[in-house]
Amino acid sequence: MDGLTGTGLYFSDLVHAVGAPMRLFFREPLVHFLVIGVGFFAMYAIVDDSEPAGTDTRIVVNDADVAWLSQGFARQWNRQPSATELDHLIEEHIREEVYFREALALGLDIDDPIIRSRLVQKMQFLSEDLAVLDELRDEEIRAYYEEHEDDYRVPPRLTFSHIYFSTDERGEHATRDAERIRMALNALPQPPMRAPDRGDRFVLEYDYVSVTPEGIGRVFGSEFGAQLSELGLGTWSGPIASGFGLHLVRIDAREEGYLPRFEDIRERVRRDIDNDRRLTMNEDFFETLRNRYTEEIAAALSPE
Repeated sequence: MDGLTGTGLYFSDLVHAVGAPMRLFFREPLVHFLVIGVGFFAMYAIVDDSEPAGTDTRIVVNDADVAWLSQGFARQWNRQPSATELDHLIEEHIREEVYFREALALGLDIDDPIIRSRLVQKMQFLSEDLAVLDELRDEEIRAYYEEHEDDYRVPPRLTFSHIYFSTDERGEHATRDAERIRMALNALPQPPMRAPDRGDRFVLEYDYVSVTPEGIGRVFGSEFGAQLSELGLGTWSGPIASGFGLHLVRIDAREEGYLPRFEDIRERVRRDIDNDRRLTMNEDFFETLRNRYTEEIAAALSPE
């Protein structure tokens, strides 16, 4: 009774502190009973020293464990642990094992998204470990290279500058203004390599160095990049339309695309083959596991 009386006093103080709405809640005897019951259950779980049924309560630290702990210490500190340090490592290992087993016994791993994600990741690592690949013959690597030449082709690159003309600000005069500036620049004895001040303010860069068609397309659009590939060097051309407006463009350098020799990229091709085979084997491994299960997927709700 003294324990219950003490608990009652504690609740009275707490109720007084949290205000009138909570006082109504804590006056309910059922709430007192539930809170006290949960407290006793938690205390019992902590102090209960009985052995769980069907559970191995031995914690074995064998020679392999000690070697693994020593190697981990050596990787971090570039030396072997002393006897005292090794004792500490073993003690920490045992502490971790105790907490781990007790956490499992209490079901703390259930419905935990972090643990779930980590276990999935470890299964994927296991799948990759199972994907032991045979040594590839040179003719196999070369055949893969020839079949996937487009993947290894180095794209062309352009170095250029542009002058921007806003169709929003200039309207129907944008094309006329751009053509007038182009003719004026090209009429000079030495046309300038860049002249952004001859046009309107542009939100991005005016100068681009060694850019691939894909990179140009991401900024200006694929059609703009295709037209640049047809322009000559050292002269102002255009106007060329983009999603922003109109542009005069001067190409200063063009690097042609090419296919590297097989001998120069053989190791890269071999890694690509290994990766493709690993992905295939991993997918086969997953399908083997998946076939062990029966799937029940709820039908999508039909729109009203």
